[in-house]
Amino acid sequence: MSYQTEREGFEPSDRPYVGNYAVAVFHDANSDQTLNLNSLGIPTEGFGFSRNPTILAGPPQFNDTAVVVAQVQNNIQIKLQYLWNFNK
Repeated sequence: MSYQTEREGFEPSDRPYVGNYAVAVFHDANSDQTLNLNSLGIPTEGFGFSRNPTILAGPPQFNDTAVVVAQVQNNIQIKLQYLWNFNK
């Protein structure tokens, strides 16, 4: 997938197939192309998932984040979460 540098958004480079998809995104604050973690494994950069599930311990299950793609254009909103960020 390719992404846009605008505030919130990305566009798949190819037309998506109809089905259920989960989307995960992160804010690469230091531009190292990695979701940075602290020594406990907690993200130090913002992250989010489709359907904005509550994050308690570890990543959410697919069923908690899946969205239905049934047409060429679909819009979802993902709220970034910052759990442990000393740089903010």
